[in-house]
Amino acid sequence: LHYPLRRQRQMCIRDRANPAYKSIAPSEYGTIEVFGVVTWDLTPHAHNHQPIFGLVDVNSFYCSCERIFRPELRQRPVVVLSNSDGCIVARTPEAKALGLKMGDPYFKVRSFLERHGVAVFSSNYTLYGELSHRCGVAIASLVPDWERYSICLLYTSPSPRD
Repeated sequence: LHYPLRRQRQMCIRDRANPAYKSIAPSEYGTIEVFGVVTWDLTPHAHNHQPIFGLVDVNSFYCSCERIFRPELRQRPVVVLSNSDGCIVARTPEAKALGLKMGDPYFKVRSFLERHGVAVFSSNYTLYGELSHRCGVAIASLVPDWERYSICLLYTSPSPRD
């Protein structure tokens, strides 16, 4: 049996300060939730004989990292700026809906961000690296093999750990 990891739906951020926090583990429905950011379907598909691998990609990773410790930002647009706060390097779906583009220079959109109540963060690469590592550890507890591609993207083997 193969266990394709198909992205099913995006969930709200959950953290230990949130009463809705739950640990990372396969649910009774055959899904796993990683830090409450993405949910993956682990339902077996016996009809598929092609090699299958999982792709774990955390949406708006830098923004998701900032939201983990600030539950009040859940429905609010969030952007993260590049080194020296030069331009936008990460945006939540709410920020994208406002028309903000990747690479928009901060000095040009600053007043727009303030008018629309967008939460703005300077890059915190130490935080992002630590949470990326924790995400990898969580995934490693669920699958026998995985490989990191970038800070927010990794590939996994096709079947979960027993």
